[in-house]
Amino acid sequence: MEIPSSQVSPFKPKQQRRHILMLSLAGGAIILLVAFFFFYLRSQKTGILVLDPTTNITIKVNGRVATPETTDRGLYVPLYAGQYRLELDKPGYTAFTKDIQTTPGNTLEVRPAFSLLPSIQQSTGDSIDYVRPAADESSVYYLGDFRQRLFRLNVSTQTTVPLTDLPLNGVTDVEWGGDPNVALIVQTDGTYLHEIPRFDFENQIYVKIGGPEIVSPVWDPNNPDRIASGYFPSTGEKSLVVADQRFTTITRLASIPNIPDPKVIWSPNSDYLLLLARSATYSDENLWLYTLADGSLKQITQTGGITDAKFSPDSAHVLVQQTSQLGAISREILAMNDDTTQSIGGTLPISETAWKDSATFYEPSDDLKSLVLRNLNGSSQSTPLSLPDSESVQALFYFSKPDKVIIATTKAVYTVNLEKQ
Repeated sequence: MEIPSSQVSPFKPKQQRRHILMLSLAGGAIILLVAFFFFYLRSQKTGILVLDPTTNITIKVNGRVATPETTDRGLYVPLYAGQYRLELDKPGYTAFTKDIQTTPGNTLEVRPAFSLLPSIQQSTGDSIDYVRPAADESSVYYLGDFRQRLFRLNVSTQTTVPLTDLPLNGVTDVEWGGDPNVALIVQTDGTYLHEIPRFDFENQIYVKIGGPEIVSPVWDPNNPDRIASGYFPSTGEKSLVVADQRFTTITRLASIPNIPDPKVIWSPNSDYLLLLARSATYSDENLWLYTLADGSLKQITQTGGITDAKFSPDSAHVLVQQTSQLGAISREILAMNDDTTQSIGGTLPISETAWKDSATFYEPSDDLKSLVLRNLNGSSQSTPLSLPDSESVQALFYFSKPDKVIIATTKAVYTVNLEKQ
């Protein structure tokens, strides 16, 4: 039945308009409330704290240089809450990059893991690196294939066997075990240190033993289940420690708050640990000596600019490399019994030297045309040598059975049989 127009409520259209108005106002209020809380939360104090004691770091956030605030723990960059690309540049080191997410009211702490740039120029090539001879002198192990695989070279047959099937990513250091049938591989995902695994070649197994808190791990030359390293956890602790090979039991040896980014070097007799301070500040680059017998830690160089060190086979001397601020290299021999030093000839990096015995070491000549046997008393003798001019020597090793030198360049591993010279 049709309702007469006189009986239709005159308030219905008005009520509809009122409802629409109320809904619009409510929706607008919700939008304003959401926007208010969004901008309020973004305005809460947040930012990143770069945990690095040095201040000569360039910080970029989303590609723009940021001006940080210096604190006693590091460099603080205030930010709104959100996602950012963090880039850190430090002179003498590879860049550190990380994608971060900051949250309202919280400070995100970032501990950058910088890799020290090599002291000599390296070409890409096959990128042979981290070379280590086996104890029985029958093989040489190295990282190759553009830093993606580990290999073993049989010295007598000159045949190479790959030890890893899958490509490795972002390797920044390899510390071979005593055999070496295991290795500590300092690895990144391309920009920062994220794990230091022990690698079981036979079973192809990784075991993560720690993160960026483990600095410069190195095997005890005489104990296959002991590792020394710097230990820099997020708590702010800075210690020299020893641990088992899986880093489940840690023994703190000494506090090292004044030794930046230490490179740890174990003496062949396992009695001493050298700590090389790696820093962008020239005066901070010095050597410290830790004696395991009495637990003493002392600074043994004061001049700064110390960029490498290598023990003699009997642990009685240390070949020390000093690099000037202009890049010139000088070398000294440090006596462990009385800390006295004497200059030694040559200007090559000591990574290119190989001790023959406690008094002599081999190194190539500057033109790579001869192999020089240098004595600590200053005398030397040469053996003819011929290497491609396009290759850079990065490491030498001496084998006594038979008498030969292994020369690792950036592209190949060469054997120089001295008995046939």
